[in-house]
Amino acid sequence: QKWRGGDIQRYPGGGFKINLLKPVVEQWKDREDLLVMFVDSYDVLFAASSEAIIQKFLDFNSKAVFSAEQFCWPDQKLASSYPKVGLGKRFLCSGGYIGYAPVIHALLNNNDIKDTDDDQLYYTKIFLNQNDHGIRLDHRSHIFQNLNGAEDEVELKVSENDTYVYNTFYNTRSAIYHGNGASKIFLNY
Repeated sequence: QKWRGGDIQRYPGGGFKINLLKPVVEQWKDREDLLVMFVDSYDVLFAASSEAIIQKFLDFNSKAVFSAEQFCWPDQKLASSYPKVGLGKRFLCSGGYIGYAPVIHALLNNNDIKDTDDDQLYYTKIFLNQNDHGIRLDHRSHIFQNLNGAEDEVELKVSENDTYVYNTFYNTRSAIYHGNGASKIFLNY
């Protein structure tokens, strides 16, 4: 389908992603044993198997996990409403999330959203105002590593048998790398 979610490179938008996902997840809304994961598309790299991603999710002991970042986008006025974190990223990023199908279904159908409304603001409001869906944020990039503003945190490690990206701040090896915002250029190097 033609993109109808606004110019998300420069402005808030992306509600179209939610509206595209709703009918797909509808078929799984009662599958309590099924995990659903969403990631942005063209600026995401997978660095782990599906089994490893599932295990990392299960380690959270949560119903849904969203990626986290250091920027409160798109409404910086909401920053003071977020819980403080001792170590890690504080703010929800909608570029990657995973959860049980009924929970993801409930999140997608929590409110109506216009195609040009902001998807990250939509999920942020749910997280801050009525987090009865059991959402947790991946503060230390166990599953999702957002690279925007975090380029200095990660290093490429090379050994005889393995090459991987390592977060030196949190001592984590993420499963998914997201070149959100200006960090898309970083992924090219």
